[in-house]
Amino acid sequence: MTIRTILFIAVSFLIALAEGMFVWMNHDSEQKQFQNFLEQRAQYFNSLFNAALENIALQMQQNAAYIASIPEVQQVFSEGRKAVETEGGGKGGLQAQMARCRLLSIVSKPWESLERLYGTHQLHFQFGLAATSFLRVHAPDEFGDDLAYVRFMVQDALRSEKPIMGFECGRIICGIRGVVPITAIDPDNPKRLLKIGVLEAGTSYQSLLQRVENSSNARFAVLLTLSHTRETIWPHHFATHLTKEPAIGNYFIESSLHNETRYLLDHRCAQAVLHEHGVNWCRIDQRDLALSAFPLRDYQGQKDPNRAAVGAILTWYDVSEEIAQLQHNFHTNILYALITFILIESVLFIAFRIATRKLKQALNTQTATLHEFSLRDQLTNLYNRRYLTECLEKEMKRVQRRSPANLSLALVDLDQFKSVNERFGYVVGDQVLVETAHLISGRIRTSDYMFRYGGEEFLIILTDTPLNAAVKLCEDLRQLLETSTISTLSTGYIRASFGVTELTSSGATSIDQLLKYVDQALCQAKTKGCNRVDFVSNYLIK
Repeated sequence: MTIRTILFIAVSFLIALAEGMFVWMNHDSEQKQFQNFLEQRAQYFNSLFNAALENIALQMQQNAAYIASIPEVQQVFSEGRKAVETEGGGKGGLQAQMARCRLLSIVSKPWESLERLYGTHQLHFQFGLAATSFLRVHAPDEFGDDLAYVRFMVQDALRSEKPIMGFECGRIICGIRGVVPITAIDPDNPKRLLKIGVLEAGTSYQSLLQRVENSSNARFAVLLTLSHTRETIWPHHFATHLTKEPAIGNYFIESSLHNETRYLLDHRCAQAVLHEHGVNWCRIDQRDLALSAFPLRDYQGQKDPNRAAVGAILTWYDVSEEIAQLQHNFHTNILYALITFILIESVLFIAFRIATRKLKQALNTQTATLHEFSLRDQLTNLYNRRYLTECLEKEMKRVQRRSPANLSLALVDLDQFKSVNERFGYVVGDQVLVETAHLISGRIRTSDYMFRYGGEEFLIILTDTPLNAAVKLCEDLRQLLETSTISTLSTGYIRASFGVTELTSSGATSIDQLLKYVDQALCQAKTKGCNRVDFVSNYLIK
């Protein structure tokens, strides 16, 4: 064998080795890109689930407030509480049972409407420091038990006399709940309100799962740990749960829309994802599925992140096309490497870099789309509060860099909006918010920003706008709302109060201080009678 042949073989071997390394590096890079995409999708699912949970909990709170506002409900519940206390506590006696029956007959019809319209599956009256159950409308034969050491949402609502919402397990079911205090007019002193107890409305995860699955094209399952449910649910109800839905390891299925959930949980790949609360893709029954899991925290867990999770949310969706594309790319790269074996290393490297760049651009585009979606309010399509801090930081730094420069903030609150919901319903209320957002955003500049700040509050960042110009613009907007036709209202218009403040380059402050001033301006407008514009001026922080 000649030296030329040996050199040729050696060079050929080095080229083949180098190309093999490039093929493998490219494949590894694509896998990492794909894994990063799966993790970002999982974060989006987590945010989407929590946002839907908060929205449904707020709906339950509003449902409870609606029932609690009925005067006859307040009166009969007050009589029932007095009867229980007079007849020895607990379940009470005959008078307590008569009041309980009257209360049940009063709330049955509106509760049926709430169940039909909003999926409200639970309505529960409780009172006293022991959180004594007076009436479970959904289970009228179960009453008289004390829940102080089980139902912490109820306990906090009784203690604080403020509405509470979240997810929590009870003695019978676990669910998304809203709790509101109930008061009644003292018959001996009409000017005095008596604190009676609380009313809790709740629902299951079914409607939430339908909502998030429609928004994400993924499937979800809510899982609860056996230890947590065993500690909270009555033993006979716990046994019934396990009979209907046997446990799988440390979990049982609390809610799912799909029969395949149990089969997936038996797969070791899904069990590993659950154990680690991680993200992975698995080959299951000739399908490539991306699975992710994140912890499920109840009301106490939301207050104290150090508490153990009470369950997990499992998500999965088909990625067969993506995996096939990865495999196709890998095989194609090998083929190209064989075909271009005699080409120089740099040409081959450029070809693979082009292919990698295209995949990266596609993933970046999809990631940017998901990010933009997470910054928008689903109802009004305005920016949400999550984006507010980032936007304010950027604009405040811009103002501080330029001199002279300024920006103004306007906080808008729809006057008497609660009466719109009570009179016309929440669907009409939502449409009023949408049309109001459309009217205001149509009058501001493209360089300005508008956010859904709260339930019926909007916040506007007016760039390069002094305070006097911002006040004038808000007055124009106020008149626009007062004179424009709102299609879903019989009155045809809506009134709003505006608070305005300004930040200039001669001062620097924190975001919290800036928001505090604009909120102060809005409070001034509200205090002076609503439907007006007020402002906080001379805003300079040294």
